[in-house]
Amino acid sequence: MSKSYANRIDTPEQFNGDIEEKLQPSALDRVLAFGWLNWESILWIAIIVLAIASRFASLDLKAIHHDESIHAKWSYDMFKGTFIYRYDPTWHGPLLYYLVSASFMLFGGDNETTARLMPALFGIATVSICWFLRPLLGRFGALFAGTLVLISPTILYFNRSLRHDSFALFGELLFAIGVFRFLQSRKWLWMAWAGLGLAITYASHEMVFLNTVILVSWLGLAFVVELVTLPKEVKNRIAKRITERLQEIKKKPEQSPEQTKRAIITDGELDEPEITPQEIAVSEEAPTLEPQNVNLPAEQEILAPAPLSWWRALLIYTPAGWFGFSYTLAGTLLLATLVSLRFALTPKNPILPNNGIPKGNLFLIGPEVDKWLAYVVNGALLGIALGLVAGWLVSLADVAEDDKFAGSAALRGAIRIFRQPKAIAAFFIAFALIYIPLFGNFFTYIPGLADGIFRGVEYWASVHNSRRLDQPWFYYPMLMMLYETLPFLLSLVALVIIPVAWFRRSMGKGQLIFSVKGLFAGYTLWWSGLAMVMYSIAGEKVPWLNMQVALPAILAAGVLVQRTVQRVDWRSVVKPSQGLLFGALFILMFAGIAVIIGQLIGIGELGSTVTPADGTTIESSRLYRTLETILVLIVLVLLFYFALKLWRSGRIAGKTMRAVILTIVVLALGGYGLKSSIAANYEHPDSAVEPLVQVQTAPDVVLFTKRLERLARDARDQFRTTPPTPGTTTQAADPAGIKGLPILVSNEVAWPLVWYLRSYTDVGYFTPNDDITQTDVEALPLKDSRGNPYAVIAIQLSEDQTKLQAALKGQYTRYQIRFRWWFPEDANGYGSIGIVPPGSIAPDLDKKKIQNTDWGKLWDTFTKQPSADQMWRYIMYRELATTPGQVDLVYYIRNELEPDLPLVSNTPPATVSPQPTETATNGVFDMTTSKQAGTSNGQYRLPRTLTVAPNGDFLVLDSGNGRVQRFSADGKFLSKFGKAGSDDGQFALIQLSTGSPATSNEQNDGGPGGIAVDEDGNIYVADTWGYRIEKFDANGNFLLKWGEGMNSRNDPAQALQNPKGFYGPRGLFYDRNRKELYVADTGNRRIVVFDKNGVPLRQFGTSGSAPGQFDEPTSVAVSDAGKVFVTDLHNKRVQVLDLDGKYLSEITIPYWHEQPLSEPYITLDKAGNAYISDAANATIYRIGKDDQELGIINDSALINPLGLVIGNDGNLYIADAKRHSIIKLLL
Repeated sequence: MSKSYANRIDTPEQFNGDIEEKLQPSALDRVLAFGWLNWESILWIAIIVLAIASRFASLDLKAIHHDESIHAKWSYDMFKGTFIYRYDPTWHGPLLYYLVSASFMLFGGDNETTARLMPALFGIATVSICWFLRPLLGRFGALFAGTLVLISPTILYFNRSLRHDSFALFGELLFAIGVFRFLQSRKWLWMAWAGLGLAITYASHEMVFLNTVILVSWLGLAFVVELVTLPKEVKNRIAKRITERLQEIKKKPEQSPEQTKRAIITDGELDEPEITPQEIAVSEEAPTLEPQNVNLPAEQEILAPAPLSWWRALLIYTPAGWFGFSYTLAGTLLLATLVSLRFALTPKNPILPNNGIPKGNLFLIGPEVDKWLAYVVNGALLGIALGLVAGWLVSLADVAEDDKFAGSAALRGAIRIFRQPKAIAAFFIAFALIYIPLFGNFFTYIPGLADGIFRGVEYWASVHNSRRLDQPWFYYPMLMMLYETLPFLLSLVALVIIPVAWFRRSMGKGQLIFSVKGLFAGYTLWWSGLAMVMYSIAGEKVPWLNMQVALPAILAAGVLVQRTVQRVDWRSVVKPSQGLLFGALFILMFAGIAVIIGQLIGIGELGSTVTPADGTTIESSRLYRTLETILVLIVLVLLFYFALKLWRSGRIAGKTMRAVILTIVVLALGGYGLKSSIAANYEHPDSAVEPLVQVQTAPDVVLFTKRLERLARDARDQFRTTPPTPGTTTQAADPAGIKGLPILVSNEVAWPLVWYLRSYTDVGYFTPNDDITQTDVEALPLKDSRGNPYAVIAIQLSEDQTKLQAALKGQYTRYQIRFRWWFPEDANGYGSIGIVPPGSIAPDLDKKKIQNTDWGKLWDTFTKQPSADQMWRYIMYRELATTPGQVDLVYYIRNELEPDLPLVSNTPPATVSPQPTETATNGVFDMTTSKQAGTSNGQYRLPRTLTVAPNGDFLVLDSGNGRVQRFSADGKFLSKFGKAGSDDGQFALIQLSTGSPATSNEQNDGGPGGIAVDEDGNIYVADTWGYRIEKFDANGNFLLKWGEGMNSRNDPAQALQNPKGFYGPRGLFYDRNRKELYVADTGNRRIVVFDKNGVPLRQFGTSGSAPGQFDEPTSVAVSDAGKVFVTDLHNKRVQVLDLDGKYLSEITIPYWHEQPLSEPYITLDKAGNAYISDAANATIYRIGKDDQELGIINDSALINPLGLVIGNDGNLYIADAKRHSIIKLLL
């Protein structure tokens, strides 16, 4: 044993365990081998360039979040000099506010892009500093970790958001790199970087306390493990050396601690005398120290009664140690006193209990006393504890030369830190350079220095105890599996493999020790495991904290990849007869297992409905699936046997097989992670289909603010701001006079509108009064300080009540939009997995605990239909089975501000018909009169589309009310039919907040989606969520129906066999020339053609983006010339096909993007020109018959235009769903 240990410490390279792998350069490497440029450098440059592109691209793509708006507005006020942020842990550290205000000053003013620029910049820096992980992870491990940080959906999403977490994550990584690189190199500059990283984290987010505890606890654990398991001969050598040094100190009491240290330290480097074989032999022959060799003064010893042994030799205090104790105690007391003065100097308030002086607990759990006294006493106790540890380590460093701890990174690291005062000083100076200016507001607010010490800790503890934003215990594992699948699974594998391998190797050496790389590898595993556990236990679970779980998992994955890469002969991996052969076998086996699991849990079974015409029964279909499963199982067994035989015969090594499996897993899951990252960050970053979004401002709010801009510009002369007195700056704030629109906003919807309205000069905030008994109190102020009536009033839907409506009636037009929405949780989502225990007094919290999990339901979610299929489709396509929850905003615009002309229109122009006053005759409205949701005749709720009967009557699909209303050619109400339900002649509705069936008086965004009429006046309605087509006569009497729910799963054969199987059919068009009904079967990505009685004639289209393929076709129209126009939403185009579906051409609509109530519709005029709606952008596109754009209609009168039709009078009529109205455009 002693011989192996001596060999272990013979070479300095083995001390560190940092031998870099040596790779043979390729031919191109040699060509490029000038200076630093090689393949590794090129890859790192590519990663950093991609980081810049991915973080900076389209930063204004998503609506600004509630919290983002507060951060941005306060930073804007700092930029303008009207506000200074003082540390408040509710809104976290001051670093963000200073950096963002600087961004506004340096990069072109205040907007969403410059607001998010600094978090993006720190995100780029986080990716870049992974370069410095190379000596710790290895070249491949660092490159792999950097790539995962680059594409991580979680990290990228919040790098592109104005939150503190991007700054904190960078600081944490820099802190860890600095500490471990110092342990590796002994250079004090790395400790300065560590101090800087800790300061950045501290000035960003209170999570710094938890993450610092994780790092310190790991180093402490490793220190104890190495100390306890040192071999006996090493313990004796160290004890002997300590005794000799203490004897020297005793003989020279006149020496100061500094002189003593200089005796064994030269220029910060250790004087490491060689250990001779004779010394080793003596130490082995003398396993214990002789008592007579130790005779020390009491002040230089601890635990004097203890027997003389190895442990007593270590438990010593030298004069230098007492200085270390004193400095630590003094520093801790200074901080405690600074905090206590914050409370002691608080003015007394006799009205409050205890005169307003806060209370605190002695010893944290002891009796309550004044908080200033609690901080002094508790600080003193903490200082003593920390001082004893620090003093002991200083003493140990004073007398024990670290060459005696060779190979033990934690022991040597502790000694090195306390033997280099310069490193310790650099750490604290770097920390202070950030902390003091930011928390002290650049020396203008000294109490902030104390606030930064105690308020964050108190707030962090209180937040998690209150469980303000609690989630189920599996919240972070769920997010990691959904977004960080690859690093999460690799980190779990690493948590098993690496500790076992380290323990086996250490047992072979007879000692549990770490190299610096091994110490860092252990830290990544420790950090990954504790982060997952501790953040899951904590009471506040939010998606941005998943960054704190993702980063250590990525580092742990890098450790595993490095370990695998350096142990494998990659020539065998790429050899066709070895690695490539096994790779093909593994892919086939994995596919076979996936097929079997899919068959067992019935994936796709919901889509197997067949029409009676083909004669196939469900039983025969299931028999076919069973036979298919058995066949796949047989093939799987054969493949497994062949792979096993290859391994047993020695043709393929086990290491090669593991490397192939790892490569395939990395490519497959890495690709999925990249797909998830692109979807979350660029396709729908503010859509509530992503758990990362949580509660998010809806895109409708951005459109609302753009409408305000148009109104303000149109009414600039009416509301131009003028300075009340000469010399004021009011006019300078709005030199163009286009921001003077009087706007009144409810406090319930103030954020994020405060940010969006920051440049408006006449904005008021209020709380509505709906108490009808208070007749002397108005519901709201109707005029601003200048005496102008408010042009726009914005409130939350719940505040839109009787008294307020009465005050505004007749003067304002009401609109309703989605304000905030959130990913389905609770009973509609993953929150339903929990069970409320009997007698619970806090059911919402108790059901989220692990002991109250409904494990059977959790299992069924992944193994039984329909939930298993829904889970699969969500994982792959982000298709929600339930509708996101939401809060709506209602805004009122004064009637006289409704514009008359569109903003943009080429010839021939389209003019918005003058909108009549919202009046009703005997409770009945004309077709274009109603301007707000209602159930009266002539009123609508979410009207989706309309069509024209042969006699010129209009048929309006009043989707939200589940009915069809009929109006004469001049807009007079005639009749109505239909209601919500599933019976014949009824239409299924979807409740917006739950996705469950809704009644007609509930808000919903799901209802019938298409209407058409034939030459006989018969009416066809697409009952979208009833998965059927219903036919009525001209009077609205039900005639027949056809269709049933079927999801073809993009299987063309399945779709062909089931022409009447619908999955959310929307648009309808009846071709009177050919007497055919076209149905846009949206979910099944096809167009199906029927005759008047529902007999299928043909179908065309499959899922995809190629010509003739569709991805969410929402409406269809057919020209007299026989051209079929299909709005292909996800492919952002209108396809033009012939009558059999053959591709002819396409019209690109790049501005479409999916959100609820955004499906585009199309109609044709007699000349063959197409009119296409773009609801999300409140725009109508006019396209000529040669596919050339003729003009657009983009007017503030339009909010959410969906279906449209050309009337017999030649004018365009538009169903505006969120305006709850029909708009008439004069062509």
